Amino acid sequence: MIIRILLIAAALLLAVLALRTTPTTRGLALRRLGLICFTASWIVAVISPDLLSHLATFVGVTRGTDLLLYTLVVAVALILIGVYKRFVVLESRLAQLTRELAILTAQRADVQPGSAEYPPASSSSPDRTSAFP
Repeated sequence: MIIRILLIAAALLLAVLALRTTPTTRGLALRRLGLICFTASWIVAVISPDLLSHLATFVGVTRGTDLLLYTLVVAVALILIGVYKRFVVLESRLAQLTRELAILTAQRADVQPGSAEYPPASSSSPDRTSAFP
């Protein structure tokens, strides 16, 4: 019975995290704290597998491996949500940079060669009008 409540709470937590729009420093701290807790519990489970079996029995799961599977599913879902959020932020940044580049390119195309606003060619660029020896 307890495992059902925990899994439903984990599903609701995942839904809330997926619907949040921007990552915050508080969220980063919570992720790091969660990673530390997950790593510590993993080490304890490796050192004492009987403890995992007792915990599984306590929360209503028949075997410790099933409990481990449930926690891994939740952990993978959290990681996927984190990667998705990061991808959305990077995609937004890329779109903003693309817009800025398009505006700068359009502004440069408006300036005609020979006008005072036209930037001179840099001396470091190769002269492409001369013939090769």
